[in-house]
Amino acid sequence: MQGHPRLINALSKVYDRLLHRPKPLEGNKEILVTDGAYEALFTAIMGLVDPGDEVVIVEPYFDCYEPMVKLAGGTAKYIALKPVIRHSLVTLPKPNLTHFPHIVN
Repeated sequence: MQGHPRLINALSKVYDRLLHRPKPLEGNKEILVTDGAYEALFTAIMGLVDPGDEVVIVEPYFDCYEPMVKLAGGTAKYIALKPVIRHSLVTLPKPNLTHFPHIVN
């Protein structure tokens, strides 16, 4: 099920304006309406992750990511997001990529 055609057409028009695409979105092929974030994540992970794939998950993460990756046959690999402290000021967290090459084959 793709969603209600009027909703798909309306979303297509909105995103055409926002994304400034050279050609219009094909709503029936490029837009998927879901019942919420969990369904959207599940659909994306099940569609993109193949058995044996390694999926990088940035910590902290929502508790649904790991089981969805496992259900798709993938292996979760984790990278911690740590705050950067400079002169007693905490700035936006950045991923610690020091161990990145070691966790991904």
